[in-house]
Amino acid sequence: MGLAEKKQIRFIEENNIPDIKKRLSNTLGKEIEISINWDSFETVNQLQQIYHQSLGRITEGIEKIASDDMGKEALQESMTTIHVNNIDDASAKKVALADGVLTVDAKWEDFSNGIFTPGDYRTKIENLL
Repeated sequence: MGLAEKKQIRFIEENNIPDIKKRLSNTLGKEIEISINWDSFETVNQLQQIYHQSLGRITEGIEKIASDDMGKEALQESMTTIHVNNIDDASAKKVALADGVLTVDAKWEDFSNGIFTPGDYRTKIENLL
C-alpha cells in the first residue's frame, strides 16, 4: 500500500467514519462500530468509494429500516458493528449478519454489478433480522 492509499485511509478514518457513526447513532440511539478491512482495498479509487457507495448506502438502508419503532428495535438488538470488505469478484458480493456484525462484501469500484443500492441493503438486512 502506497502513500496515496494511506492518506486516503487517514481521511476516511478522521472524516467519513465519524460522520457515518453519528448518523447511525442518531438513527438507532446507540453506537455502531465501523470496521473496514483496509488490506482488501488496493487502490485510491476503491478507497474513495467507501463513504458514498459503501457506508453511505448501508446507512441509508438502515435508516429506512429504522423509520418505524419495530425496525429500529430489531436493529438495536441485532447489530453492533458494520464490517466492510472489498472483493475481486462482483458475483460474490453479499450481506451477512452474525453475532451482531453486519458484514458487507462488494466490489466497490464496479458500479454496475459489484455494489448494492440502499433499497437492496434495506431488503437484505430486513431479511436477516
